[in-house]
This record gives sequence, C-alpha cells and structure tokens, in this order.
Amino acid sequence: QDVLELIDGWVKEHLPSVGKRIDSYCHPYTMTEDSYFVMDKVADNVAVFSGGSGRAFKFGPLLGDCMASLLTGEAAPVDLA
Repeated sequence: QDVLELIDGWVKEHLPSVGKRIDSYCHPYTMTEDSYFVMDKVADNVAVFSGGSGRAFKFGPLLGDCMASLLTGEAAPVDLA
C-alpha cells in the first residue's frame, strides 16, 4: 500500500488533471493480446511504455530511441504507427 500512496502522490503533484486511481493490479507478466509493445505520450513531457514482459530487454536501445522521439518530436527510428 505504501508504494501506491507514493505513486498517487507523484501523479497528483505532476499530473493533476489525471484524477484519482480507481484500481490497481500487479502481474509479473505484462503482454498485450497482440504481443505488440505499447508506448505513447500522455503529457508534453511524459511518455509511457508497457507490454514488454521478459522480451523488451532485447530491444532496449531501440525502445529508448523510440521513447525519446515521442518526447522530442524527432523522427522515430522505426514506424510507430
């Protein structure tokens, strides 16, 4: 519970328009139904990534470049559509 309170406090301070958390769920294996990674920009200076499970580490440098391109507006090294 302490971790959720810390996260909630950070979100309230840095992303006040997001609202309150309605639920939480933790699972050690996160993968989307189609096995694609999920990355998107949620604010001007905040991007999120999920769906990596145990295989994202193989794509670490590429994922970092893609996430950076989301935030900087530069062209991504691969098609992110």
